[in-house]
Formats: sequence, structure tokens, C-alpha cells
Amino acid sequence: MLTERGCDHEKTYFDVPRLRTAFPSDYLSSGIAYAFHPHRDTWYSAPGSQVNWWMPVYDVCPDNIMAFHPRYFSEAVPNSSGTYN
Repeated sequence: MLTERGCDHEKTYFDVPRLRTAFPSDYLSSGIAYAFHPHRDTWYSAPGSQVNWWMPVYDVCPDNIMAFHPRYFSEAVPNSSGTYN
């Protein structure tokens, strides 16, 4: 399937699908369920070539889904990744 999409299977890596949750308020301050502020995954050491696929488990509505802002994909935005430890 990846070859059909133009991917070189010798240079393509993937992981098993994982269920990821995020609590919508200040309940958790770290960990896998932490609700991150708007960010680019590269700020958290993800490679620039990484592609994430997000799929809902339940029906979505405006108050229970994350947002993507394509307008900023090719624009520099302020961040603190230089001091991330």
C-alpha cells in the first residue's frame, strides 16, 4: 500500500496505531493525556518528515476536537523550543 502511494519501503518507517487521549482542562500537567498548547511536533523532537494520522474514535463536534491551522504551516511562529529540555 505504501509503495502504491509513492513511498520507498526501504526508507519508510511506521509504528503500530496507538490510542491517544487528551484531557481538555488543567487536570493533568504532563504525560500522554496532557492537552498540549498549539505547537509543531518538531518542537518536541519529531523529525520534519514525520506524518501523523489522526482519527476520531467517537463522533466529533466543535467542542471536542483539536484544530489544524494550515495558514501557519509555511510561516514562522514564536516558540520556546530552544529552551526545551
